[in-house]
Amino acid sequence: MLLNKIVDWNLNGRLVRSPEGISLLNACNQAGAEVLSLCGGGEDRKSPACLLCLVGIEGAPAPVASCGQIVREGIIVDTESRSVTAAVKASACLLLNEHGGDCYSPCSLSCGGRLDTALMSRLIRGGHRDRAAQYAFRKLVFPELLSKLCSAPCIKNCRRGLIDAAVDIPLLHGEDIMQHFSLTDTGRNNCRALVYGNSPETWAAAHFLNWSGSEVTLVHDSEESFLNGLVRVYGVEVEAVTEEFRRDRERLKQSGIRFIDRSCFSPAQVQGKEFRWILPDKEKIDDMGGSLMQCIIKGRKKAFKLLGINDRGSAHYRKSVSRINAFTDEEKDSFLKKFPTPSNKKSTVVQAESCFLCTCSAVENCGLKDAALKTGARQDKGFFLRQLEPVQLWGALVHEYAKCVGCMKCINKGWAEKCRTAQDKPRLGTAFKGIKTRIINPEGRKFSKVDAIELVQICPTGALRMKYEFENE
Repeated sequence: MLLNKIVDWNLNGRLVRSPEGISLLNACNQAGAEVLSLCGGGEDRKSPACLLCLVGIEGAPAPVASCGQIVREGIIVDTESRSVTAAVKASACLLLNEHGGDCYSPCSLSCGGRLDTALMSRLIRGGHRDRAAQYAFRKLVFPELLSKLCSAPCIKNCRRGLIDAAVDIPLLHGEDIMQHFSLTDTGRNNCRALVYGNSPETWAAAHFLNWSGSEVTLVHDSEESFLNGLVRVYGVEVEAVTEEFRRDRERLKQSGIRFIDRSCFSPAQVQGKEFRWILPDKEKIDDMGGSLMQCIIKGRKKAFKLLGINDRGSAHYRKSVSRINAFTDEEKDSFLKKFPTPSNKKSTVVQAESCFLCTCSAVENCGLKDAALKTGARQDKGFFLRQLEPVQLWGALVHEYAKCVGCMKCINKGWAEKCRTAQDKPRLGTAFKGIKTRIINPEGRKFSKVDAIELVQICPTGALRMKYEFENE
């Protein structure tokens, strides 16, 4: 069949023209009707696996997988009817029931600063303390103050605490780590912001505006008024938090924020500059209205609103699509073998090594999570494969069976062709059938770092990832 022949067909009640013979999945997406797909079906292969690409075709008794259909003259396709959307949502639910990886860890979900404890632990374990310090500063603004003052709901929700002792998470962004902080250039845009005030909320807004690339000028009072707010809210002595405050303030200055004392400020200092944003907007924001973390959250929301960024807070961020169940005795034993009880609880590295790494490494780039959020699918109660199933280490590549949904994209999406043309490439295969289907390395060969990077980018669920530097074969 010639692919260059143009045919007319109907999509959701409108006429569409496409080359004859291409997959219906690709044709629908090219025509502007978003059809989900997890397995990479389309022109690469025509055997449906994920069934997220279901569409209605006139004459068909039920929705069909569009990746296994081709465009024909006069075909009538529907992607928006109630029956089609319900079928796609049901397919997403089935995939979630096979997926045992938590998108977000309980500690991350309870943290107002959205600190990914698992990422911090990975960086510290791998010896990247400078990157851990940069990440903590970007998220928390005042990492050392929070390590001392925060009520730490993350500790109460730490999964490690269900077995022996919870990880001391505030220690991960304390002085021991933050002393390794070094400035990296985030790039600058043409926007200028004048921020006026002395509360943590104001400083947090200045921080997030600065991190977005804006040139920020912060007009503030003396440090005594800031510290007095901390004393009033937390009931601590000024001397107990002065050093942490000064180190956090110095990092804010290093990041590029221009500090001007209010008593020395005059309009002439900023005359001739055009400011896109000026804070406050007829609000009294010198007072510390709440805890330090509450002020940071308010400042972040204010900055994101000015920037036009959708703050992925409450609703979107907290939609963890998998559930947290109790541990069995066998799981507890396996946890303690892999993550032994720390001996020196005051050591930052030891605390990082005791972390269970609950957050999925692919949480920000997960096709399954995106599909769940778009369809509204949730995991059914009682269907949960444990996250920490034994992982397979294949050189630089790690396969986490519990996260695999059997979409076969890693096998069919170009990798099989590479293995056919290059005999030195390690191959992937499958074992068993149905829900027990799993990806295997039949030859037992190790994957190089280059091959592992390519396969990790192909996997849509985080089941394939790079080996952490601290993991042994």
